[in-house]
Amino acid sequence: MNSGIEVTKLRSVGALYIAEHRLRSMWKWRGIITAVAIGNPLFYLISIGVGVGVLVSKILDKWNWCVDI
Repeated sequence: MNSGIEVTKLRSVGALYIAEHRLRSMWKWRGIITAVAIGNPLFYLISIGVGVGVLVSKILDKWNWCVDI
């Protein structure tokens, strides 16, 4: 039934074969993966900074506080 297939070897290193295949197939997408990994947190921090800046500016303008930078 299992002619030519070593079940014990397959159980011990089968996951490594799958991981190797996935890494090799992902290699062509490395540029996009890197851009997303760097760009996503960067855009998040920029948007939070702009949002908090606008919010603080509105509060200071409402209370007529003058902040010189």
